[in-house]
Amino acid sequence: MFNIRILDTQCGFKVYHKNYVKYVFKRMKIEKYAHDIEVILILNSIGIKIKELPVKWKHRSDSKINIITDSYNMFLDLFKLRLRFSFND
Repeated sequence: MFNIRILDTQCGFKVYHKNYVKYVFKRMKIEKYAHDIEVILILNSIGIKIKELPVKWKHRSDSKINIITDSYNMFLDLFKLRLRFSFND
């Protein structure tokens, strides 16, 4: 859908270069789970390369994610992002 070449867009661990933080976050409109996708789309739109690095991750069984409502909200946010960004798939 968005032609993103990242394996785990929803990983909660992210590091941003200081030169791009203000530029990206001033342009963001999504505040929930799809914000990760929006960051990637903004960086891609200005030609910034994103590098994935391995991290050790510990799963927490007390997650507060609701599979029904959060999935619905994620879909709506992705739809909004699709309307905002045009792609040559």
